[in-house]
Amino acid sequence: MVTSLVAGALARLLPAGFRDRQRAEWLGDLAQLDGRSRARYLLTAFLTLPSLYLVARSAPGTHGGWAVALPRRVRGYPLIAAFTLVTALFGAAVAGRLAWDPPPPLLSAAGSQALQETVFPGLVVTGSPDAPAFEQDADGDWRSGGALFTVSSMPVDRELRADTVAARDRLAEAGWTIDEDVHSVLVPGGVDSRPTDAAWGFTAHTGGLLLEFGASRYSDRTSGRYDVRHTTYPHAPTMLLLAAGMVAGAAGWLAACSLYRRVGARRGRAAVRVSAPTVVLFALVPAAFLLVARELAAPLAEEVWPPAWYSLFVLGGERPYVYAALTTIFAVWVALLPTIHAPVKPPHWEYAD
Repeated sequence: MVTSLVAGALARLLPAGFRDRQRAEWLGDLAQLDGRSRARYLLTAFLTLPSLYLVARSAPGTHGGWAVALPRRVRGYPLIAAFTLVTALFGAAVAGRLAWDPPPPLLSAAGSQALQETVFPGLVVTGSPDAPAFEQDADGDWRSGGALFTVSSMPVDRELRADTVAARDRLAEAGWTIDEDVHSVLVPGGVDSRPTDAAWGFTAHTGGLLLEFGASRYSDRTSGRYDVRHTTYPHAPTMLLLAAGMVAGAAGWLAACSLYRRVGARRGRAAVRVSAPTVVLFALVPAAFLLVARELAAPLAEEVWPPAWYSLFVLGGERPYVYAALTTIFAVWVALLPTIHAPVKPPHWEYAD
């Protein structure tokens, strides 16, 4: 009785079309052995399970187990590769969303007010310390997002270079390090340019912040501004995304090949039903996990035009519906591959006598 249960349990580890035959073979051999010999036989059967599994996987009619490749003359590799790519991106999105660490706030309310009084004392400054995580410069390169503070009601006859030098000196006294000293940033030859036009600026940094100052007069209109941003740009966690994507992609490839083999001779709705476990495991479970886990992860700020990696692996994890839908579509499509590629039987003609 015990040996029969053990043989049945070992057979359950083999593909469905192979396990019954192997179980019957084991039971026939066990019936001819005594107690100690049966134990040694079962131990030997357990140790040979991997080799039996490899043989059974390639046997016709098994339609079960995990497979790393499809049978020959099957045209489903591009579709299975697409399913693998989607599962890899989904896995990377799970890791990217949970690992996202947003940059700290640029300035507190008190710090922003103190900086305004340092740069433009006695003037009305408009701006907010809230800033996006990403921003593109004039050359299209990504950098950390900045906050813009402006003064638009400056007298026309102000001495802009003197104001720029005074702002530089006040920032230096407050502990800022001057990177690029006061210099002219005027672009000559513009439309409606006048001899009185002028533009001066400098850059400074302190404590992980970068400040770009500018004061200008164009067409008898004088204004001042300064941008504040983080000195470091939030890069993608490449190794983490790559590792998560490779694991998820490998699992997706195995699942797709196994799904194709499990479908076997099933057609239509029966084939679609076979894809249900794959859909649950690779689409519904990750999506549900992300919807719950995102409440515990770091919040996301609204980004007007984020980098591609942020859209794919952070925002994609925040809204996993697209990945879940694509995974479901490709899983069902893989299940229908045997139906799509099934050979068409020629018509059978019957002739009357």
